[in-house]
Amino acid sequence: MHKPCSVCSVKVTSSLRKRRCSTCQCLIEQAANRGTSLVRTAIQASVAEVAIRESLLLSRRLYDTADLTLACHYSHIPLVFEKSLSHRGDYVSFDHAIPNDASRAVLCSRITNDIKGWMTDIEFRAFIVNIVEADARRRIHGLNYVETSEFLNALRSVMNKPGSPDKTNVSRLKALSSKIHYRKATNLIDVQPNHLDGQSS
Repeated sequence: MHKPCSVCSVKVTSSLRKRRCSTCQCLIEQAANRGTSLVRTAIQASVAEVAIRESLLLSRRLYDTADLTLACHYSHIPLVFEKSLSHRGDYVSFDHAIPNDASRAVLCSRITNDIKGWMTDIEFRAFIVNIVEADARRRIHGLNYVETSEFLNALRSVMNKPGSPDKTNVSRLKALSSKIHYRKATNLIDVQPNHLDGQSS
């Protein structure tokens, strides 16, 4: 027999003895992973569960779906969470709202998490909305200069109006994020692909 997952309430567990569905269990394990260099602060299961539920609620508000769809906290794009897609920029990742503070986490796309880096949630929003020059000659790894400018301008628009994001910008962010491929699909933490640089393509 099965029962609803205690985290998402969408999928069912594989047995009555388990609390979480396989998808949520994998996400919880991902949150606890510190990487081979142990530089990342592990996120406890209880904090990760809150992040998953918040992402699920955001997705339901944005996309009006009852399926297990997770939305990025920053760009609002729907996230992929299959392990086989972990090399993509729209793959789900856990972000510390305050770097290395495991008491508060959110789900976001892998590429957005990398651009945020060591900024706090507040610093990142100010950086994208008010500081970064979206049309400067720089590129995100995997995108050309024009696509990088489109990505940053769309992200700025969405983050500037988090309560009512423009669907066209969200769709563009999704398309560009899925185009970004990391060099290593198996290592979610230690890859440093130089996402915002000024080098020529």
